Amino acid sequence: MKSLHLSDTGLQGKLPDNIFNLPYLEELDLSSNDDLTGRFPKIYTSTSNPLKLLDLSNINLSGVIPDIIGHLKSLTYLDLSNTNLLGQIPDSIGHLQSLTYLDLSSTNLSGEIPMSIGHLKYLKYLILSNTNLSGEIPDTIGHLKSLTYLSLSNTKLAGEIPDSIGDLKSLYYLDMHSNLIQGPFPPSICNISYLSYLDMSDNRFDGEIPQCLGNSSSNLLMVDLGNNNFHGIIPNTWDDCGVLLGLILNGNSLEGEVPSGLSKCESLRVLDLGNNHLNGTFPHWSANLQHLQVLVLKSNKLHGPIETSSIIKHPFASLEVLDLSQNKFVGHLPRKYFQNFDAMKNRVKNGTEMFSTQEYLTIGKFYSVTVAVKGSELSFQKISVDYNIVDLSSNIFEGEIPEVISSLNYLIVLNLSRNNLNGRIPYALGNLLKIESLDLSCNQLKGEIPQSLTHITSLEVLNVSRNHLVGPIPDGTQFKTFEATSFEGNPGLCGFPLPKCEHRSARQLEVDGEEESGFTWKVVMLGYGCGTLLGFGMGYMMLSTGRPKWFNLIADEIEYMILRRRKKRRHAHSLLLFKQNLLSYKHSYDENDYHDYRCHLRLGSDYYPIMMNWNTSTDCCNWDGVTCDHFTNDVIALDLSCGMLRGTIHPNSTLFNLPHLQTLNLAFNKLTNSQLPREIGRFSNSLTHLNLSDSGFIGQVPTDIIILRKLVSLDLSWNDLKLEPHVFYNLLHNSTTLEELSLNDVNISSPLPTYLNLSSSMKSLHLLRTGLLGKLPDNIFNLSYLEELDLSMVDLGNNNFHGTIPNTWDDCGKLQGLILNGNSLEGEVPNGLSKCESLRVLDVGNNHLNGTFPHWSANLQYLQALVLKSNKLHGPIETSSIIKHPFSSLKVLDLSQNKFVGHLPGKYFQNFDAMKNRVKNGTEMFSTLEYLSIGKFYSITVAVKGSELQFPKISIDYTIVDLSSNIFEGEILDVIGSLSSLIVLKLSHNNLNGRIPKALGNLLKIESLDLSCNQLKGEIPQSLAFITDLKVLNLSQNHLVGRIPDGTQVRTFKATSFEGNPGLCGFSLPKCEHRSAPQLEVDADDESGFTWKVVMLGYGCGTLLGFGMGYMMLSTGRPKWFNAIADEIEHMIIQRRKKRGQ
Repeated sequence: MKSLHLSDTGLQGKLPDNIFNLPYLEELDLSSNDDLTGRFPKIYTSTSNPLKLLDLSNINLSGVIPDIIGHLKSLTYLDLSNTNLLGQIPDSIGHLQSLTYLDLSSTNLSGEIPMSIGHLKYLKYLILSNTNLSGEIPDTIGHLKSLTYLSLSNTKLAGEIPDSIGDLKSLYYLDMHSNLIQGPFPPSICNISYLSYLDMSDNRFDGEIPQCLGNSSSNLLMVDLGNNNFHGIIPNTWDDCGVLLGLILNGNSLEGEVPSGLSKCESLRVLDLGNNHLNGTFPHWSANLQHLQVLVLKSNKLHGPIETSSIIKHPFASLEVLDLSQNKFVGHLPRKYFQNFDAMKNRVKNGTEMFSTQEYLTIGKFYSVTVAVKGSELSFQKISVDYNIVDLSSNIFEGEIPEVISSLNYLIVLNLSRNNLNGRIPYALGNLLKIESLDLSCNQLKGEIPQSLTHITSLEVLNVSRNHLVGPIPDGTQFKTFEATSFEGNPGLCGFPLPKCEHRSARQLEVDGEEESGFTWKVVMLGYGCGTLLGFGMGYMMLSTGRPKWFNLIADEIEYMILRRRKKRRHAHSLLLFKQNLLSYKHSYDENDYHDYRCHLRLGSDYYPIMMNWNTSTDCCNWDGVTCDHFTNDVIALDLSCGMLRGTIHPNSTLFNLPHLQTLNLAFNKLTNSQLPREIGRFSNSLTHLNLSDSGFIGQVPTDIIILRKLVSLDLSWNDLKLEPHVFYNLLHNSTTLEELSLNDVNISSPLPTYLNLSSSMKSLHLLRTGLLGKLPDNIFNLSYLEELDLSMVDLGNNNFHGTIPNTWDDCGKLQGLILNGNSLEGEVPNGLSKCESLRVLDVGNNHLNGTFPHWSANLQYLQALVLKSNKLHGPIETSSIIKHPFSSLKVLDLSQNKFVGHLPGKYFQNFDAMKNRVKNGTEMFSTLEYLSIGKFYSITVAVKGSELQFPKISIDYTIVDLSSNIFEGEILDVIGSLSSLIVLKLSHNNLNGRIPKALGNLLKIESLDLSCNQLKGEIPQSLAFITDLKVLNLSQNHLVGRIPDGTQVRTFKATSFEGNPGLCGFSLPKCEHRSAPQLEVDADDESGFTWKVVMLGYGCGTLLGFGMGYMMLSTGRPKWFNAIADEIEHMIIQRRKKRGQ
């Protein structure tokens, strides 16, 4: 076999460990088999390996890349992308000097790019994107003279780009977007003459864009430097840019004018210079770029009129996106340009273009089209047709809306809001039958809303608020979906969803926008008459006697009621806009959805769309999830957790218009692509509780988080957030009232200082997988109110917490959870923890701890989970006679993968009361189930013959005993059979002997029982056949004999559960018929299938023949033919032994 290609064939099971042992194999492709699992196969070093192509991409490959990979010296193609590999890229990768293609993207690899990468002198493709790689780009990368394609995007790379990058003369594709790279743009990149694609966006570059970039543009097709800190002017040296298709510089601090030199870039499709500080006038020369499809100049300081030139006959003929919003343009709308927007009209589009608008829009620049509606932003994330957009909002345009806009049949978004437009809304706008968002708000428009707009069935967003429109709102199916906020601020409008138009004069339509009482005008006029008489009387009394105190009190109370009512309306309006801007929320429970499952588990039947009853007909203080102050009517709390919310929260969301908000909880929703905006700082004087956990937030946590000085609880866990180290430390320093802080999975990536300035009130601190590293600060354990501390899995790479666990636990009486697992901690488990009398969970597994078993822990009466697995602990587990009821609350005991010796601790098993069939206290503040369900043991992993099986949804409390992979000896104790609530029992890989106790059959709730790899003997007790919940049974590699018990559950287990016991027979092993007991003990090597009668007959005949041949030997000497037979028999015996050994 030289070539084996099995890509995308539906392979399942475990990746064979010996697959590299095929001596002639040159090509191996097992890619795109999602159900293929395992670790990197074993590499044999005894012989040279001819493997040239290895593709294991898109399979469930785990573990690390072995250092011995450097032995595959013939390898030219290596693709391990889209796998679960972790650890570092080994230095030995530099030994693969024949390599031309290397793809390690979309993995969990971390650490730095090894310097040895520079030894790959024939490498053409290097793809390391979407990983956790950190550190600086090595200078040796410039040694890759053959490199044509380099992708390092979306990692944690930092520092400056080495100048040696300019030595990559053959490079045509360079992508480093979404990193932490800083410093100036390296001018040496201008020396790469073949460069076609350059993406450095979303980094921290500063300084000016070098002029040489324009001079070296002869082969450039795409340049994206967006979202950096570049300043200065845009280079004007674009003399040789004839093939440039896209230039994206948005989100910087660039100044000056849009350079006219870009007019030479005749192939330009996309020009995005938005979100800068550009000034000057509109670049009229851009209208002559016949292929230009996207022009974005939004959020700059451009000014003046947009006048059209008579010289350009067909301006903007290919334009599909025009965004000039948030500038200072004046004058009339550019009618001639609208006339020539041919690509927005109903014409056949060319789908063969190399660089289409759709391609540009879906790579993240306009992937979600953002439209400002009444100060809030709405997003359209998946529009089915080409994105045709005109956004001229937030300028100073005047005059009427030209009817020619109605000829743009393919328009999806039209935003002309926040200008000084006047006149009527053109009736012809009803021809825009594909439009999905129309915003004409905040202008001076008058007249009625044209009936033609009701014919647009695709319209999802309509905003004509804050104008001078009058008359009834047109009646139509689509119009019935719009709320009152789409029309408010037009006193003369009436009809659904505003008040009805009956019995209302035109004058009334203009003045009664505030009226909500429902009284008829007859009653109101009667009230006016009576009120006038009463007013005259009271006025006369005031003039005569002065204003009495009781009148002052009434007046003050009336004023206070009016203010409360206005405030409530404003808050209700803000909340309704917030609801509307989310675009959607789910209406039903989906058990296959992760969020739905978690929330349904937590809330049961109370899990439903929380905003369902938010509408204008009810008091906002009665809406689900909303809490108001009883006296002021201020909205003070929003608890929308598990609210089935979907959509994106933008910086100008009306959510931030609630100035008195004290509690905001958006946890367990899908607020996809939402960034935590700076506007969160508006709550600095009120917010005490903020929970955004597991809600879809991404990007950088703003520095404004540190001004929330009143915070008592902050939870940003389980998002894709990054927190700058200085923001993290300032947050801790400023938040003096903070009691609960959870930043699990937030990327901080910083060494911890020797002293951490924490609030003295801190009760709960969770910093799981934050990238923190270094030594643990001593003062972190001296917080007198601390109840929960989770610093586990701080860094998945080689940068872990190290040193010893501090022994200063003098004031830890309230500590309930301490989780330090998955670091590099050394020393003993400190006995100072014995003072933490409230401790429920102690997890210090997966470290380098040594010493003996912490016997003092048996005295912690509330301890429910004790995890010491995967350390270097040793010695016997001896019980103390001083402690009368050791471990009485324990439910999880994991001491696996240590070096404990001696007998199993019988006294401890006798006292595991919480594992026995007793009524459990469900009122505990910190239950084992709560701890286990947050990811520590959420899926219980049990190793069975080198493979791992998982139980993701066990319905009762997890009770586990795992003492595997130690050096325990002696017999398995009968007392274990009394732990009737046990779910998992694992005693494998020890030196236990004796028989399997029949009492284990009493463990009727057990789901996994592993006694493999011991010295157990005797028969398997029949009592095990009665355990109906048993899902995993492993008794392999012992000295068991006899018949495998017959039972319904036992029949579900394969032979692997029993193999390695020569004396076992029955069911999944060979049948037991005609086999004596002595044979069962000794015939493991017999594979012939002969019966013992035939064998004994052979013995008899052989004896006689042997006597005869012996006599002949003694008489005549050993003949040559006999020597040959003897040699052949000896050779056969040796070969058979070899085979058995393998």
